[in-house]
Amino acid sequence: MGNYIRTASSSSPFISAVTLSQLSADTVTSNLQEAYNRFWSAGIYSGATYSINDASNIDISEGYGVLRKSASPFDELVGVKVPETTGLTVSPGTMGYIYADYNGGNPIFTSTTNIQDFNCQDKCLIYTVFHNTAFEYDFIDGRAMNEDANTKHRRKLLKTTLFEYGIDGVSFNKKTTGLDFYLTSGYTWYGLNRIALNSFDTALGDTFIKYYRNGVGGFTEESGSTLNSVEYDDNSPTLASASTNNYVNRFAYQLPNDNGGRIALMYGQNEYQYLVDAQRESPPSTLPVRLNDMGKYVGRIVTQAGNNDIRFIESNLDLDYWQVPDFEHNSLASLQGGQVSSGQYFHLTENEYTYLQNLVDGNVSGATTFAKGLSSTTNVHITKRATFGVYTAPIGSSSYAIDLSNGSLQFLKPNTSSVVSFTNALPGTYIIVFQNTATATVTCATSSGWHTPGGGQPTYTNTNGAINVWTLVYDGTQMLVTSTQNFTEIT
Repeated sequence: MGNYIRTASSSSPFISAVTLSQLSADTVTSNLQEAYNRFWSAGIYSGATYSINDASNIDISEGYGVLRKSASPFDELVGVKVPETTGLTVSPGTMGYIYADYNGGNPIFTSTTNIQDFNCQDKCLIYTVFHNTAFEYDFIDGRAMNEDANTKHRRKLLKTTLFEYGIDGVSFNKKTTGLDFYLTSGYTWYGLNRIALNSFDTALGDTFIKYYRNGVGGFTEESGSTLNSVEYDDNSPTLASASTNNYVNRFAYQLPNDNGGRIALMYGQNEYQYLVDAQRESPPSTLPVRLNDMGKYVGRIVTQAGNNDIRFIESNLDLDYWQVPDFEHNSLASLQGGQVSSGQYFHLTENEYTYLQNLVDGNVSGATTFAKGLSSTTNVHITKRATFGVYTAPIGSSSYAIDLSNGSLQFLKPNTSSVVSFTNALPGTYIIVFQNTATATVTCATSSGWHTPGGGQPTYTNTNGAINVWTLVYDGTQMLVTSTQNFTEIT
């Protein structure tokens, strides 16, 4: 064991006098105290229990442990007794930390809202606290962490990943039908401290905490027991209602504590026409303090306004991150579309789309401009042409205007003699089939643009059931008509 020194008042040796076996001279770990300093960790191991006093403040009982004399990870570890401390405060709506401070040899318990104020050396965490209301606190006990010797690992976990789920931990899912959702029981790790988490199921009456923006820079906190398929956060004092069939998000967080944890929902901040767009919404970047500092994101719930089933649920606990696929062609990322507001995407610029629409609408000047833009030539002429379409209608008056925009093939059924004109003609060929449903004669209106061979009326069989066919060719100015009459079945 080596030599040791006794004091007059102690029968125990100073561990600094207990030397260690060495292969060569070593002034760093030459005795047990130096080894203790380097291979053990600081912390409070017993006592230091909390209670809430009548003033809604926190009292900490006398506690025992070891602390370093400074923030250096290799400074001397000394045994300490920290006296009872009363009246520690954590303001409502904030996350607080209670820790033991060596305090120059006069150990104390104190509180802070800054996680950087303690270091697991001369200042060691004993509780993490969220103060919700006047007499409601969430405590997480950090004393057990202090029994682990791997101080560097503890410090890393405290300042990086606070909550990690075990491989047999919580799962998050929805019921087969309806708007109920659930989480199974499991556990998470707070640093190196294992925290049990209770199961949660809205179908069994479990309640959750609702968070949404209040319109003035803060958040509203409410209790909830069921989902409403239409509610979303539009940054007004109350939740808004999505339009029928639109999709909205809830982002679920678990709030671990020593009593089995709680569930909170942060409401999505938009409504979406398509499910795939709702799936792309990220959890809000600005969160209430409680969710930001204490919450573990567990997944999203997507509902559709007017639909009483959860349409999509995504668990973040067992998720291999993946890109949400596009099911709507118009939602494909990075593909140029133009005319977003009207939902028309043809992989054109907005100007190109406008010119093409001019072509469809018969705006020859606009369509010509479009063609020039595509071909880089000034010798372009575009004329809108008739498009194919089938149209059927009766003729029951003495005058009738054939609307050629209804289609290039039209079946008209005269039941009385009529004088016809034409409207909305575009350059092209049209076929008009007259199928008499009574004795009737159809003639062309004079001085209205009709042209026939020789200038006379087209021939026409007027008997009931007779079929007459006119072929119209329009050049933009003149309507040229040829007629074929009295179609009958070949026998």
